[in-house]
Amino acid sequence: MSRTAVVVGVATALVATCASAHHATPEQVVARLKTADVRASFDVTRVERSRELPRMLVVRVGTGWAQVDPVRRVETAEEWYTLWRDAVPNGILAIVDAADRPLVNFDPGGRARLQKPAAHATAGAPPR
Repeated sequence: MSRTAVVVGVATALVATCASAHHATPEQVVARLKTADVRASFDVTRVERSRELPRMLVVRVGTGWAQVDPVRRVETAEEWYTLWRDAVPNGILAIVDAADRPLVNFDPGGRARLQKPAAHATAGAPPR
């Protein structure tokens, strides 16, 4: 192995170590989820911290969220969860639709499970 290859390998390892040691701030996580790429890819319509519970991040998505492949939605939700929990100890991530209905549930280990959105607001209403 050449000396150049060793130097490049060590430099790559150092960059990876520094990147993994960096903890994003809550503001950086919110900014990342508000980027045009994330908004377009997952139909994110709003990202905000809860006023009542500042450790909770609410990500509202539009109908385009359901058009994304389910595996990709799960992977993305878990990534967002990890980012938020890294920035805010014991942070809570809520991914909801326009009516604030949850679209993703997380188990204690941070694994995501997709929820089926309600067909309409009157589902479950007693028959007339």
